[in-house]
Amino acid sequence: MAAEGITTNVAADVIASLIKKAATQARYMYSFNNFVDSLEKEKQELITTQDSIRGRAERAHRRTETIDVEVQTWLEDAENLITEVGELQKKIDMHNAARCCPYCIQRYRLCKKAANKTAELIQHKGNCNFSVFARLATLRGMDYYSFKGFISFESRKQAYDQIVEALKDEGTCRIGLYGMGGCGKTTLVKEVGKEAEKQGLFNKVLVVVVSNTPDTKKIQTSIAGSLGFKFELEEEEPERARRLSMALNNGGKILVILDYVWGTLNFEAIGTLNNCNILLTTREFSVCRTMECQKVISLSILDPMESWILFQKHAGISDDNFDTFKDVGQEIAKECKGLPVAIAAVASSLKGEELDHWEVARDTLRDFGQGDIGPALDDIYKCLKLSYDNLWGRRSQVIIFVMFFVSRRF
Repeated sequence: MAAEGITTNVAADVIASLIKKAATQARYMYSFNNFVDSLEKEKQELITTQDSIRGRAERAHRRTETIDVEVQTWLEDAENLITEVGELQKKIDMHNAARCCPYCIQRYRLCKKAANKTAELIQHKGNCNFSVFARLATLRGMDYYSFKGFISFESRKQAYDQIVEALKDEGTCRIGLYGMGGCGKTTLVKEVGKEAEKQGLFNKVLVVVVSNTPDTKKIQTSIAGSLGFKFELEEEEPERARRLSMALNNGGKILVILDYVWGTLNFEAIGTLNNCNILLTTREFSVCRTMECQKVISLSILDPMESWILFQKHAGISDDNFDTFKDVGQEIAKECKGLPVAIAAVASSLKGEELDHWEVARDTLRDFGQGDIGPALDDIYKCLKLSYDNLWGRRSQVIIFVMFFVSRRF
C-alpha cells in the first residue's frame, strides 16, 4: 500500500507539472500583447537605469577616477541586451504588420522569446548594486614631467650617473641629493626618475613636494593619489600611515622622490618606512645624514661655460645677434652665480629686449643690496627680482612662477 501511495504522489506531481507547462504555453498563444507590452516596459526601465549609471560614471571620470571593470561590463551587457530587444521588437512589428493568423507557430515563438528577454531585462537591471563602482585613477608616471630645456652638462651628468647607479644597487634604499637653492636639484631628480621608470628599475616612481613646513597628511595624500587610492575622510594620521604602508608593500618596487626636504621627516608617521626606495633633495648635507641616507650626492652650481650656454638658450641668442649681446650677456650670466633657476629666469625676461635694457639689467644685478634676506639667498633672490621687474605686465605666467618660487622656497 505504501508503494502504491508513493506511485500515486509521483503521478500527481508529473501531471501537475505537465498542466503548469501547458498553461504557460497557452499563455504564449493567448497573451501575446501582454508579453509584448511587458518587454517594452522592462526595456525602458533598463534604459533609465543605464543612463543613471552612465551619468555616475561620467562624474567619476571628471574626478579622475577609474570605473571598475564590473561596472563597465554591466554597461556593455546592458547595451547589447537593449539592442537584442530592439531587434526582437522589429520582428514582432513585422509579424503584426503581415496580419498573420493569431495562433500561428511564428506568433508563439516570438511571444516565448519576448518572455525570455523580459526575464533577462529584469535580472540585469537587478544586478547593478556594485560592490565597488570606481577607484581613484593611477596618475601618470614620470612622462608627465617634460623638460625640453634640460641640458645634460658635465656637472649635472656626474650627479645624474651616481644617482642612477645607486638606484640600481639593491643595498641602497635611501639616497640624498643636496645643493644650494636654485642649483637644479628638482629638475635633475625628475630626469633621474624618468630614466629609472624607462629602465624598469621600479614599478612606480612618485614625486612628493615636502617644503619647509611639512604636512604629514598632505604627503600621505600625495603618495596615495599617485598609487591610485584615497583615504577615508574620518581616518586619522596613524590609520592613514598603516594603510599607506600596506599599499606600498603591495605595489611592487616603488621609488618616492621627496623634494624640498628641510629637516628630518618621520617616515613611520607618514607610512613609508622601509617600504620603498627614497630619493630626497635638500639644501643641507646634514639633512641627508639625519635622514640616514646610504648614498649622499652633491650637486654643484654650473661652471662659467655651462652658465653661458644655458643663458644663451633662454635669452634667444643666435648667430644673428651673438656679437651684439655676447659681452653684456656673459656679464649678466656671471652675476647669476651658476644657478640654473636664476639664469633661466633672468635670460627669459631679457629675451627680445634691446641692448640698453640688458645693460640696465646687468647694472641692477651688480648693485643689488643684500638687505635682510641673508647671503645664502642673496644671489638667487636678486635674479628672480630682476626677472619679475622685467616681466611685469608682459609675461604674466612667468611672473606668477617667480612669485610662487620665492614664496615656496624662501
